[in-house]
Amino acid sequence: MNAHEIAASVSTERASAVETVRDALDRITTAKALNAVVTVDTERALSDAATIDRRIRLGDNMPLAGVPVVVKDNIWVEGWRVTQGSRLFADFIAPRDAIAVERLQRAGAVVVGMGATSEFACKGVTTSLLFGPTRHPLNPELTPGGSSGGPATAVAADLVPLAIGTDAGGRMSASSASSRHTAPSHMAPGSPSRFSVYPSLRRSPATSRTPRSRSRRWRGSIRGILTRPGLKAITSMRRICA
Repeated sequence: MNAHEIAASVSTERASAVETVRDALDRITTAKALNAVVTVDTERALSDAATIDRRIRLGDNMPLAGVPVVVKDNIWVEGWRVTQGSRLFADFIAPRDAIAVERLQRAGAVVVGMGATSEFACKGVTTSLLFGPTRHPLNPELTPGGSSGGPATAVAADLVPLAIGTDAGGRMSASSASSRHTAPSHMAPGSPSRFSVYPSLRRSPATSRTPRSRSRRWRGSIRGILTRPGLKAITSMRRICA
C-alpha cells in the first residue's frame, strides 16, 4: 500500500500501525542485501507504532497515521544512532529530533530505520567504509546514485512508502533509483533548513529535506507537513521577524 492507503486504513482501524510497521521491518530484513537501511531499532519502532494505535483510539486525526518512514543516516532522530556514514560517528546517538522528523512523527509517521548515505553525504554514489555500498533495487550490480541512495532504494524496492533524504546541488535526482521526490523551496515559510538536520550547523541554501514517495498526491501533502511554520526553523524565524 502507498502512504495514502496506509494512513486511511490505520485511521479507520481497518489495519493497525503495529501490523503495518512489522510488515515494513520484515521487508527491510528480507532485502538486507540491498544495504538500503543500515540501522533498525525493531523494539522502538513497534513501540512508536503502538503509540499511534492508542492515539487513533483516542480520536487523534493524523495525516500520516502508521506510515513507515526511513530517514537518511545524516538526519537526527532522537535516541537513534546517526552515523552520517562515517566511522567517526559510528556510535553517535542523536540527542533530539530534526525538525523534519519531529513534524513527520507528529503527523503519525513511524521511523523504522536509517537509510544509507555516503560519508557526510559528500559523494554522488552511496557507499561508505562503515557500511559498504548500497545496491540498486533493479540491478544489484549498479549503484542507486547518492548521496541519498539508501532512502531512494528503500522506496523504490517497496520497503517503505516514504523516506526523507537531503539534497545538495540537485544531487537528489541522481539517487532516484526509480522513485519520485519533491524538494521544498527555501522561500516557503517554515521550510526546514539545514539547521533541522544538523542542529549544530548554520543554514546552507543548497540543502533541503526531501521527501520521497511513489504517490504524487502524497508528495505534495508531505511537503505541506514539512514546510509548516515553526519557531525552531531559522527560515521561519526570519520570515516571522521580517
